[in-house]
Amino acid sequence: MADHDWVTMAEAKEALQIGQNDETRDDLITMAITAFSDRLDDACGPMVERTILDERHNGSFPNGRHRRTIELNHSPVKEFIEVIEYQEGSPKELTFQPPGGNIFEAFYSSPTRKEPDVYDGIVSRISNGYEHPFYPGMGNIVFSYEAGRVPSTEDVLPQYKEAFRIALKSWFRSYQLTVLAQRPADEFQKPQQVFPAFAIPNATRQMLARIWKPGVGFGA
Repeated sequence: MADHDWVTMAEAKEALQIGQNDETRDDLITMAITAFSDRLDDACGPMVERTILDERHNGSFPNGRHRRTIELNHSPVKEFIEVIEYQEGSPKELTFQPPGGNIFEAFYSSPTRKEPDVYDGIVSRISNGYEHPFYPGMGNIVFSYEAGRVPSTEDVLPQYKEAFRIALKSWFRSYQLTVLAQRPADEFQKPQQVFPAFAIPNATRQMLARIWKPGVGFGA
């Protein structure tokens, strides 16, 4: 099991109607839990918090093209640990501050519209209360932060766990039909329809609509 999984093994077995003491398919279920967790993290952003260290981004361009915002690789962001801007090789630590303050070396990221307790991961450079270009350079803006929404698998909200279980059960039906199809065929042992192994059911997407990223399709 991975630290960022959306459900526990016990929750998965309950959803699949497999006895908690039945360990014959534990490896398969573990693989599926982590695979679907990764897939939904891609579609919705990280659910369980994980630490991102030393993520580098380019600053402004030497030719005068200003860069005032940077979109982090993982969002939402639960907490910023450290933001460093290298200016001619010298590190300057930026302080988190909303627009309107008076700190020269500062940055800001807005809370997401639907989840006000996490940040959207779009970082603006702030100087004396106003947006300001990042210092020019290649890979000279370095971020360390906590990405995600909740501290652990156990803290994932019930509606999100239910959305996950729907996807997991659809996959498991596909798995069972595939196994059945590999047996000697007769008129009583023919699968009627095979669900695509890693497709995301519409019901799962609808239950995650509040956090589903715009433009992400079912096969994302």
